[in-house]
Amino acid sequence: MEFIPYSPQENSLDAFLNRDEDGSFYLGHAAVLVRINKKNYLIDAVYPRPLFLDSWLFFPELIVDRRLLSVEGVFISHCHEDHYDINFLKDLKPGTPIYITENRIGFEKIVNDNSFHVIEIPPFEKYSINNDVDVLAIPSDHNNFDSSFVVKGKNFSVFQGNDNFLDEKSIRKARDIIGPVDHAYIPYSYVWWYPYCLASISDTMRKQEAARLTENNMRIGLSMAEIFEASLVIPSAGNLVFYENENSILNREIASPFDFVDYARSINTSVGEKTLPLFSGDYALKHGKKSFIYTKNKTRNDFFIEMDIFLKGMQSKTLDKKEVNLSNISILKIKEKLYKLNLQKYPFDIFFYPNNKKEISLQVSLRDFGLDIVKTPELYINSMQFSIEPSAFLSWINLQISFESILNSQRFLVYRSPEEFNKEIWDLLRNHF
Repeated sequence: MEFIPYSPQENSLDAFLNRDEDGSFYLGHAAVLVRINKKNYLIDAVYPRPLFLDSWLFFPELIVDRRLLSVEGVFISHCHEDHYDINFLKDLKPGTPIYITENRIGFEKIVNDNSFHVIEIPPFEKYSINNDVDVLAIPSDHNNFDSSFVVKGKNFSVFQGNDNFLDEKSIRKARDIIGPVDHAYIPYSYVWWYPYCLASISDTMRKQEAARLTENNMRIGLSMAEIFEASLVIPSAGNLVFYENENSILNREIASPFDFVDYARSINTSVGEKTLPLFSGDYALKHGKKSFIYTKNKTRNDFFIEMDIFLKGMQSKTLDKKEVNLSNISILKIKEKLYKLNLQKYPFDIFFYPNNKKEISLQVSLRDFGLDIVKTPELYINSMQFSIEPSAFLSWINLQISFESILNSQRFLVYRSPEEFNKEIWDLLRNHF
């Protein structure tokens, strides 16, 4: 690899688009522009905007340009709004192919709308597009929404892992089908509500759990780089900051790309040497068997100084504290939704209430999916309580957002009894509430 620094004043997208060589341009977060045989493809491109009830912001900010709307095709890994933006897709050149992995949930709006040209790619099959490019779609091995892609031409290939933390068996299966890759954009960070919003554990346990889960994700990311034999490894899809402030637990404890570089170099020196913390506006071109990296060469110190300035300058995205009243109409809508699904029943109760009005608590019994309003919710064995910011609670109770959006926003606290993870119940909450 060879490094070619460029000035922050330069328009690096102009420079990339004015070249013909195969390569990849990092738009930021999970968004990548891939060029193969002089044709451009986008992966997980979105418009920059506050995410998940205004809780998360892109940092560094995404590269946006009208020219990105005229590409040969767009790949979308999954339905979370930091990867999937219907407004962006609406602005694409008419007829642009939109590729998704087959049997992934959350894409109903574009699949059922003939104004979008959606193509579902069968998983773990080499799929040809434009005669000179093959694509491999790799679905999650533990959920029904995540996926990854390998986009491969005759002389160049890119893996974009997105949020899809795969087990080694799935990675090797993909590698056996598609072969090694040149540029690997790999997931590495742990960004999720657990354990940060779990109020029924100690602060010590929270820190231990966060460290354990972060290391696990880094291990998986490193495994991807090793198995795909990537010549350039870019930690990606973790460039978000939480709305609170620069000293937020989430903003200080979630791993940065520099942390993954340190991890990779401590575990596998040969992979570590090929792992670089690139950011929006950086890109890499392939000449022969060698990659040339065009980068602002941002240091760890630069990154965190810029993050602090960014966070200090933004307004705290506190949602309006709206008056919450549970109407019969709202309850009937939720009851009807759950009954229609004919879901598996469990001896378990879940309470949902706004954090400023606990006396208005919706109790859902998973024994029979009965719904009641209770004034004094109690935490007992085989129960769970969600204390939710009022506006978020109101949006959910009126079916304007899914409960998955609440979880992604992290605008809640949860109390569990017993203090253990029940996958079946959490799958129920994430997929159906």
